[in-house]
Amino acid sequence: MQGFIEYYLALHEQVQWTRSLFDHLFTLPYNDVRDFFLKQEVMKARKTNPEVESYDYLIPDDDQRFQLPLVPSMIERVVGSVVTYGIHASSPKNLENLIAIQGKKSKQISVFTTDEEERMSSGVWGGGGVYSVLKGNVYAGGSTDIMSIVDKQGRRLVDLGPDSEVAYSYDYRDVVKSKEYKNMWKDLQSLRNGLTKKLVALGKRSMSDRYYVNRAIDTSSKLVNGSIKRDYIKKYIDGTEKILMKYKEVFAKIYISWARKQSKSWNMVADTYDELVMGNFEIVKVFVDNDYKEDFINHFAKIKLTDEDKHHRIVHGVYPDRIEIPTWEELEKKVGFKFPVEFIWSHQAYQLLPKFLKK
Repeated sequence: MQGFIEYYLALHEQVQWTRSLFDHLFTLPYNDVRDFFLKQEVMKARKTNPEVESYDYLIPDDDQRFQLPLVPSMIERVVGSVVTYGIHASSPKNLENLIAIQGKKSKQISVFTTDEEERMSSGVWGGGGVYSVLKGNVYAGGSTDIMSIVDKQGRRLVDLGPDSEVAYSYDYRDVVKSKEYKNMWKDLQSLRNGLTKKLVALGKRSMSDRYYVNRAIDTSSKLVNGSIKRDYIKKYIDGTEKILMKYKEVFAKIYISWARKQSKSWNMVADTYDELVMGNFEIVKVFVDNDYKEDFINHFAKIKLTDEDKHHRIVHGVYPDRIEIPTWEELEKKVGFKFPVEFIWSHQAYQLLPKFLKK
């Protein structure tokens, strides 16, 4: 059973999937706003217009977050390419999705290399029981959970701000306190503030038929159309790349150094687990927990079970006679996986990657 932390992470990622890239870069839902004065203004307006809580707001100038879209070409231009191994825990169904996005740079997933307390072996968001060993390009990573988020197109983003999860990790405190980082942060804030300042007037026009609160914007309005969003996204990404080029050593220390270290030799972490964002990957091997073996076989054999079938299995220990469950050896030839599958017991999943690398 998942603990509170795992449940929170799953819920957090699920919510992020509903937001567009433009929203992630320029807006915040009311619940995520931290600016005291903006919150006061919204709370005052809420007394007569409760709907203001459902608005999106342009990110305040002093907000301590800055989302970086992990554009593979940009990351490679700034810090080069890092190739290493990682594990992605999922359900059988999500393994099928994983197979489909192999070799695609734009389709990125979160993987781990070490999991001391076995928190990530549950899969968090993608279900559990299946551990896929992947080899691919890493576009960001850290010796802690970097809390990467996903937009509705499946693109990953990481926070470069001083209030990010990474900034509070022991391994990165000195970097975040450095003069170089503070200068980079100042430039990043200046870039975004310059863009959001231009969006304030557009936001006000987009709310012409609704009660307006400072910095509110309706990103579904026809006034905030696709071409405008694309233009602002491009300016944001191009401007960010120039800043990262200027401070590439700082960026590499925060989001690339751990991946480089793990690509040379496996290391444990001071925290409970790490996180790498990987794309352009291939599945090298899949391990399946024996407790999930039956579900795994049923899924890839495309066996549809009714509630009565499952109840029969619980009561009698077998499925009804009309249902024939193949062995894995029989099924393996039909599915034609290009990687080996090995069934293991739960205790064998502990720190699985170093065991695999050792072999």
